[in-house]
Amino acid sequence: MLKLKNRIVSIQTIFFKNMMLVAFTSVVLWSLIWVFFEYSTFLTESESIRKHYLENQKTLLKTEVSNLLSYIIEMKKQIQGDSRKNPVSRDWQTDIDAQKEVLMRIAHLRFGTEGYFFGSTDTGEPLFSNGKITIGTKSVWNLTDPDGVKIIQEQKKAAQNPEGGFVHYRWEKLDSEHPYPKLSFVMRLPAWNWTVGAGLYLDTIETTIAKKRDELKVGLLRKLTAIFFILSALFILIFYWANHISGKLHKAISTFSSFFERAATRMITIDPEKLHFKELQEIADGANKMIIEKQLFLEEKIKLEQQLRQSHKMEAIGTLAGGIAHDINNILSVIIGNAELAAYDIDELDPVLKNLEAIKISSLNARNIVRQLLSFSRQTDEKKAPVNINSIIKESIALLRSSINSSISIQLNLAPEMPLINANHTQIHQILLNLCSNAAHAMEQNGGVLEISTRLTDANYQQDDSETQSSATSPLLEDLSESKQNVNPGKHILLSIRDNGHGIDPGIMEKIFDPYFTTKETGKGTGMGLAVVHGIIKNHNGTISVKSTQGQGTTFDILLPVISDTQVIISTPPQTDLITGEGHILFVDDDKSLADMSKDFLEHLGYKVTAFINPVKALAAFREAPDLFQLVITDMSMPVMNGKELIQKILEIRADLPVILCTGYHDKINHNNAKESGITKYFEKPVDNFEFAREIHDIMVKKYR
Repeated sequence: MLKLKNRIVSIQTIFFKNMMLVAFTSVVLWSLIWVFFEYSTFLTESESIRKHYLENQKTLLKTEVSNLLSYIIEMKKQIQGDSRKNPVSRDWQTDIDAQKEVLMRIAHLRFGTEGYFFGSTDTGEPLFSNGKITIGTKSVWNLTDPDGVKIIQEQKKAAQNPEGGFVHYRWEKLDSEHPYPKLSFVMRLPAWNWTVGAGLYLDTIETTIAKKRDELKVGLLRKLTAIFFILSALFILIFYWANHISGKLHKAISTFSSFFERAATRMITIDPEKLHFKELQEIADGANKMIIEKQLFLEEKIKLEQQLRQSHKMEAIGTLAGGIAHDINNILSVIIGNAELAAYDIDELDPVLKNLEAIKISSLNARNIVRQLLSFSRQTDEKKAPVNINSIIKESIALLRSSINSSISIQLNLAPEMPLINANHTQIHQILLNLCSNAAHAMEQNGGVLEISTRLTDANYQQDDSETQSSATSPLLEDLSESKQNVNPGKHILLSIRDNGHGIDPGIMEKIFDPYFTTKETGKGTGMGLAVVHGIIKNHNGTISVKSTQGQGTTFDILLPVISDTQVIISTPPQTDLITGEGHILFVDDDKSLADMSKDFLEHLGYKVTAFINPVKALAAFREAPDLFQLVITDMSMPVMNGKELIQKILEIRADLPVILCTGYHDKINHNNAKESGITKYFEKPVDNFEFAREIHDIMVKKYR
């Protein structure tokens, strides 16, 4: 007992009152400081919230529109691919039918809570918007917002950028007549002259800020409520349980401190049983859920990032291949052309002629490598020709032998005198390298035998009894051996690739042809190999099946139809003499070496040639004397003005003038669409000089005689 101011006060009371006072004052001051700090922080970060929100919306719009455009392009390929594969029974008679089908599939697509897609033609004709197909409705070319922004016209300008562009304007919502600020991202589909995009209203940022403010208020209320209960408990228990509670609180706080320190760098959880307070146990449960959800989120994020990296990798390979092809083909054109020009002036017995021929052959081999690169990146026409599959196998094995483990032996069991198949040489080569590389990977630890065999069979495909039966069979093999619905009548070549590696797990057999599915370690597989193989074989009217027994090996069987006896293959004997002619040719190529070589070559054939390396100067010279020239030959990729633009301007002056377009590589023009642009003949560099000379002669004769 203590006597204070003539009053006897117990230690319990003093302790209780002082503890309550200290606790109450501390909590109140801390609460006020926290509220002031949080509110100040909220005010300073409001603008940052707006900026971050806008950037996030831009990223969302760009991603969604890019995905939509990729989806449209893929559907277009599939639809037109089906049309080319089944020309008799196809339903797609025109490109318009394909466009309508694509619109039916994408019109309803949405994203987020308010995001929607829209599309229109380059002339302002609406296609679809907000889940509805709008073909045939009023033109929106002059659609203007309250600030005078020509919405559709601005969207078309933005879409001219290959990467797409953003457009800001104001427009009414469906449930309001008041215009709100809006952001759209648009991209262009050149093949159909479409502009597609997506839009979001930006007023939701204020809603986001208001929501954060409400969350702050709710948080304050919760804090104050918690403080009230804590103070009440302290008033009741402080005297009896102060030391006890202090000890437990200290232990609990230490446990939490240790947990958060470790959780900052490692995905660990806290054991609620170590905490003696219900509130702290609930917090621990929430923290554990947060850690688990974060772990799941990160795993899913990593998976999606891996898929995105693979997609970007394939896209980057395609872009790189195109750029490399253009430059290398120009260089090869100069090498081949000059080698041939030099050979024309050398006696047949001169030993130098042999060296020039070696230069030409090596350059042509380099050209084939470039074409393989473009074929891998799917940026070149997949031309097919009669080929001998045994020859391709031998060529592929010669390349593969140096890249696989020496403990793996390769056995070839190729049937002699195999008939020809109508196929793309590079793609068959790609199939063999992919399947053989997979087989070698399955045997790299213990070694083994890679067996490649071919034999002739018919549509009634049956496996030999001697072949090992599979413990897991894919649906493709069941279709092949039972229903035969995917195999056309007639003779086929059966190509079998067998290994005695670890085999394929039956649980994943049905997934092996799915894109991005791989069982290899990170960095050793893209998950695209078997998907590409399946697509190539399907494009060749063939069928692939797989049998595998774990621990014993895997066999891939491929059926490819042979060229029937009724298919006559007309082979043109190699041309040994260049066809000459006469006339005045305007030649344009920005590569000076190529322009000089081509000028010498054409003059060697008897033509008069005016060559330019600047397309603008070439156009000016043509305008001064349009009747002086009988033929125009131009490159495609040139600065300031490309070949297609040059041709269009020349044909505006002389619509009857024949033109030849040459290109090392360009993704916007090919054999199929060249004639639509008024081009008489299309050549891919490096050109065959004999064919080039013949085509020029034929054009001159047909046009002027």
